[in-house]
Amino acid sequence: MASLEGEREIMAETVNEYTSLLSNNETSNSPILKKPWYKTPSPYWAIFFSSVNALSFGLIMTTKVEFYVQSVCKQYYNSKENPSINYVNNTDKCNIPEIQAFTSQLMMVLSLCLAMPGIFLLVPLGALSDRRGRRIILLMSCVGRILDVLCIILVGNYMESLGIGFLIIGTLLDGFTGSFPSVLAATHAYATDCTPPERRRIIFGLMHGGLLLSIGIGPVLGGMLTEFTNDILSTFYVSITTSIILFFLILFIVPESLSKKRQLDNRKRQLENDQHIFKKILNIFTPLSIFFESVQTTEDSDKVPAINARKYSLLSTAGISFMFSIAIFSVSSVLLLYVRYKFEWSLVEQGYLYTVICITRVFILLLVFPIVVKLFKERQRKKENQIVQTRREDDNNVEDDILVQDEKQMNKELTFDLWVIRFGIILEIVAFLVFGMATDGATFFTGIYTGAAGIIATPTLKSLQTNLVSPSQTGQLLGALSVLESISNTIGPLIINTLYSILVIEKIPHLIWYGVSMTYVIAFLFSFGIRAAKNKNRNVEMGDVVS
Repeated sequence: MASLEGEREIMAETVNEYTSLLSNNETSNSPILKKPWYKTPSPYWAIFFSSVNALSFGLIMTTKVEFYVQSVCKQYYNSKENPSINYVNNTDKCNIPEIQAFTSQLMMVLSLCLAMPGIFLLVPLGALSDRRGRRIILLMSCVGRILDVLCIILVGNYMESLGIGFLIIGTLLDGFTGSFPSVLAATHAYATDCTPPERRRIIFGLMHGGLLLSIGIGPVLGGMLTEFTNDILSTFYVSITTSIILFFLILFIVPESLSKKRQLDNRKRQLENDQHIFKKILNIFTPLSIFFESVQTTEDSDKVPAINARKYSLLSTAGISFMFSIAIFSVSSVLLLYVRYKFEWSLVEQGYLYTVICITRVFILLLVFPIVVKLFKERQRKKENQIVQTRREDDNNVEDDILVQDEKQMNKELTFDLWVIRFGIILEIVAFLVFGMATDGATFFTGIYTGAAGIIATPTLKSLQTNLVSPSQTGQLLGALSVLESISNTIGPLIINTLYSILVIEKIPHLIWYGVSMTYVIAFLFSFGIRAAKNKNRNVEMGDVVS
């Protein structure tokens, strides 16, 4: 028995991980490689974790903003020597431009405390996940979330003693453990380890769908729980309990997606590349060098990207991700402040807002988008089969023809991804223009539906980025994207929250949405920098792709 276990472990570490995952059906009868389902790495573990983690996050999404508003409101009126404001029953007194502006500034400070540590730490965390596996990053993020929520609970119970400033401690602790960006990077890396390139688009779509569904349900449940208990802190107790359960689930049950052999190879590779480690630590922009690197041609499939694109294509996708992050991260907080001030929506109504956004996006990601992708692939497959069959009859050079067709197919898929991304960006631009023009809730919801459909750009972009690098660079890429996201999350609140504070005092807060729409315009322009590489030997041009 011990001999069999030893043989099984050796096989698991010596057989190529990518091959074993793709050939799972063929090897399922093997007594050596077969493992119980709960010990087998699967992208569905990543989908499960990201969904439950998002539910925990969604529970406090609206109540956290309300907690900030009421905390600022209480401090504002106490500073004017007025009677203390009760947390739940004085929303009218709190719904004034001055408190909106102060709350926006508080959220800006907290956002900076959350994002700035990531600039220094997220890439080392990404490299750590390549050396030691993905689970350690997920465990660290759970610890950070627990400490952050614990600080909010303490402030809610002992605000007179601790003050609002104590919230910064929890936010910094969450930031130093990677926060939500590290969870996204680690879960995407986990899913990438277990998924072949051609299926990543769908898996990432399922992941985003589960994430959005959880975020859509969470705020409504949080609002209902707050109204039922008449205690805004009740949702934070549930959220911290969920994070603790996730921590122990990852620690004892979820299997590691990165084999020990793969971890060892990555350690050796990183040691070879980290000759000037101290210089890299001092230079926070060094990790972003992956966006300027060219992949060398090699026979090792672990070092070859799925899509061969031009040198600055990956850099262009980074530009799109950067603008997406500025818009998404900044808008999430300003949106709740805006609808509370403009339309006087309650916590439950704010929860319904996120429910509509997320359910629409889940419908698009889980039903509409997979059907579109499937139809595209079927159409391309039939077309290729016809071409190959014709050339078999007319030419003896079948192998060369198949290689040419494979490369043309790769370029066509790249073009398909590009137009999906561009169409999603256009929908987002239209949505924010509608937000700016909306004078009532019904019109505002029209923009919500339009923008929700733009979600198709996000998983497609993530899939394209992982296909533009070799499998061995996936962790490095996702870590670099996390740093880029942290930089954008630092810049975004400085611009958006500061601008909103000024506009709300001037009583023209709706203009903020026109500014946000410009970030998507810039992202749209970046998309034109993504091009397939020309193959000089086979003369495969982009003209073949479009046709």
